[in-house]
Amino acid sequence: MSIYHTCCVIELSDKSKILLTDADENIVIDSEVYYSNSGIELSAIEKNNNQTTDNCVISGFLESSLITEQDLISGKYDNCKIEIFRFDHQTKTHYISGFIDSIIIEKGKFTAEIKSLSTVLDRSMTVRFSRKCRANFCDSKCKLQLSDYQIKGLVKQVIDPYTIFSDTEISKPLNYFTHGILEFISGNNKGITKEIVYSNHNTIQILIPYNQKIVINDEYIITAGCDKKITTCANKFQNTINFRGEPFIPNNLNNSPKN
Repeated sequence: MSIYHTCCVIELSDKSKILLTDADENIVIDSEVYYSNSGIELSAIEKNNNQTTDNCVISGFLESSLITEQDLISGKYDNCKIEIFRFDHQTKTHYISGFIDSIIIEKGKFTAEIKSLSTVLDRSMTVRFSRKCRANFCDSKCKLQLSDYQIKGLVKQVIDPYTIFSDTEISKPLNYFTHGILEFISGNNKGITKEIVYSNHNTIQILIPYNQKIVINDEYIITAGCDKKITTCANKFQNTINFRGEPFIPNNLNNSPKN
């Protein structure tokens, strides 16, 4: 009786690949090494009228440096190409090719929803409107310079060891950094980026708590926040010429959720 292993090939935007298998140890297929991730599991399988797989869910453990929680949170795997197949040490049986549609992280495990290529191609194309800006802050559409809205600082006081601190060297208006990004460049949380949920002059509160404690003299880089509203674009950044939204269209023409 043949023993099948589930294997997957994840292709990132830079064309590099991550190869994983649910086998107990690494295996080699076509001269490529598939790294063992014992938690890999397929579920929520949907088939079309031809009985081929349209959508499915794949999950696995965050147990190696290949797939890290920080990479998942940062969006590194959003919309990546993925191929899943079964392998019995001789034959590859194709299962699904598609894109990673969404990812959930919980208790050291990731769960990714996979949409097949046919599902993506079958999606209807509609005109979408949005009252909020569709550009990302300081990207090629926004056209602001990121360096103009970043500040480097040191933690001077810890109010909550996982979410709140203050730095007397920065003083910005209420909520200047709200919706912005904070990255520690030293200390227990070095290299980890989090969204800011609230700022009050020199006090910063993080939306999702850090796993390690924030301590005095931790170095960080903080980026101003943009809530993507036309009033913010005009009053805070003076950048309405590059606003990528339709804030003044009538309600009956706005077919996206109200903001």
